[in-house]
Amino acid sequence: MKKNIPNPWIALFLNSFIPGLGYFYCGTKWKWFNVTLIFIEILRYLELLFFGTSFDNKSMYQLFIGIILGTIFGIDAFRDAYLLRKKNDT
Repeated sequence: MKKNIPNPWIALFLNSFIPGLGYFYCGTKWKWFNVTLIFIEILRYLELLFFGTSFDNKSMYQLFIGIILGTIFGIDAFRDAYLLRKKNDT
């Protein structure tokens, strides 16, 4: 019987765009940590949607920092899913 083993690439893409979703997919990290990350990311997207990036440079810095943080969280979710898959294969 095949176990539900998370795919590391799906975890990477989920966590890159909305940090916390990749952790939910893998079943790792604390539940409230994931909920907090998702809530903060949704607020960031809403702020960029309502205020836009053409009004000031602060929005561009915020977008750049979000891309960097999303990449870091994505790599972490990839590592979590990869380790889960490796542990279940042995």
